[in-house]
Amino acid sequence: FDVQELWRCALRVGAARAIAFDAANFPDAAAVAPTPDGAAAAAVARECDALEAAVAGALNLENVWAALKPHLDGNALADALGVPKGPMIGRLLKAQKEWQLENPSGEKGACLEHLRGRVPELQSQKGGNPGGRRKRKA
Repeated sequence: FDVQELWRCALRVGAARAIAFDAANFPDAAAVAPTPDGAAAAAVARECDALEAAVAGALNLENVWAALKPHLDGNALADALGVPKGPMIGRLLKAQKEWQLENPSGEKGACLEHLRGRVPELQSQKGGNPGGRRKRKA
């Protein structure tokens, strides 16, 4: 599941989960528990607002997934890396997407070298739909 347009909601849910986790797992729960005046929640809300403003504004990343075009498609990855088509290609496409998000100005050759280095790790992963398209039942 890709968050994409729901990133703002995911940001808030993540913050709420962090607060709940802290309150449930720290021995001195009073140190992280919500205060009667809501100061702790307000502080988290300010942090979320600042991150949201940075992502949508200064960093210009709000719709990065829509503009992101993969350097290589599945066929090109299979040929360039000498891997068989199948679940491995899904893993490589997912790894490529992650690399491109982490390296927005990265070039195709650098991405390919990164993926080449990840092949052994990705080959050891098993199961599920590793990032490729879901197969539809007939």
